[in-house]
Amino acid sequence: MVKSKDAAKTKEQLLKEIAEMRRLIKQIQKSENQHKHFEEAEKVLQIARDDLEARVHERTSEFKKTYEDLLYEIAERKVYEEALRESETKYRSIVEGAIEGIFQTTAEGKCTMANTSLARLLGYASPEEFVSAASNMEERVYVNPDRRIEFKNLLQSNGCAKGFETQFYKKDRSRVWVSMNVRAVYDERGNFIFYEGTVIDITADITLRHVLDETTSALSMAVEIRDPYTAGHQERVTQLATAIAKEMDFSDDHIKAIQTAGMLHDIGKIYVPAEFLSRPGRISTHELSVLRDHSNAGYEILKNIEYEYPIAEIVYEHHERMNGSGYPRGLSGDQILMEARIIAVADVVESMASHRPYRPSLGTMKALNEIKENRGTLYDAAVVDICLGLFNEKGFRFEI
Repeated sequence: MVKSKDAAKTKEQLLKEIAEMRRLIKQIQKSENQHKHFEEAEKVLQIARDDLEARVHERTSEFKKTYEDLLYEIAERKVYEEALRESETKYRSIVEGAIEGIFQTTAEGKCTMANTSLARLLGYASPEEFVSAASNMEERVYVNPDRRIEFKNLLQSNGCAKGFETQFYKKDRSRVWVSMNVRAVYDERGNFIFYEGTVIDITADITLRHVLDETTSALSMAVEIRDPYTAGHQERVTQLATAIAKEMDFSDDHIKAIQTAGMLHDIGKIYVPAEFLSRPGRISTHELSVLRDHSNAGYEILKNIEYEYPIAEIVYEHHERMNGSGYPRGLSGDQILMEARIIAVADVVESMASHRPYRPSLGTMKALNEIKENRGTLYDAAVVDICLGLFNEKGFRFEI
């Protein structure tokens, strides 16, 4: 009986041990499965970690490059700003130290900048005072309304004006003659920014010019008083010579030189005896020699007068001819000043078309035929062509 109970107990205990062993086996299997999951998770985590490190390295490299670029850009900007400050300093120094007046205006004529020289020229204590007073520079400064309009039209059509002469009002409303060089300034896209220009005082030059003009008129009149038969000759020669010069697109100053030379081309006749100039009939060889010397005499009279152009030399050469047959030096071709070639053609045409003591007028047609037949031989071909065009196509006629 006792043995039977012990056997039953042993069996029950064995079953429990088997059950416990099964439980332990399941737990071990579960642990093994979890370990596999852990290994897989570790692999995924390692991949993620490697990817993160790669991204961090990439971003760090990018940041480092960006940082280096930023440092370079900052350094470059500092160099640029320093150069700009230095340039501005030099610019201010040049502008403020310039002898010429310097200014800037808007398209409407409002002055936005002026230097000390311009302020002083116009009687202002400082550039700031002038800029304030010249809020509308056109009305405040320019004296002659017609010149103001001409100047404005010149800027609008050409974008610049060089050597433009006009009068400016000073602060006390007195006047000063000035010469301006002005240009329009545009940005990189071609948009207008402002006008900038320089101004110089030419009052003394204008005064001297007036004196020279009066001297020229007086000398010209002296010749005509001594030779009444050629009264108006120099003026008519000047009319034609000026018209030719304009057709050749000479500058205003150059045309002025032609006018002066035209009015004085016979000044040397002051030294010719009056009876030689006014006696009718043919003249002798000796008288012709004396008359021909008027070119040299004119040069001697004018050579010490300081004209802007070589007026004395033009007067000296106005009887020279292209083939070297003229006088007094027998010059030819390009040896002869263009201004002298123009005066030569105008002189011949006027002389032949007008009455002289030793002969009646030969007429304009005869005069034009003379220069046409001797075109390129005695007279400059281009000058002859322009002269013929003035008479035949543009209706030129002597006014007096």
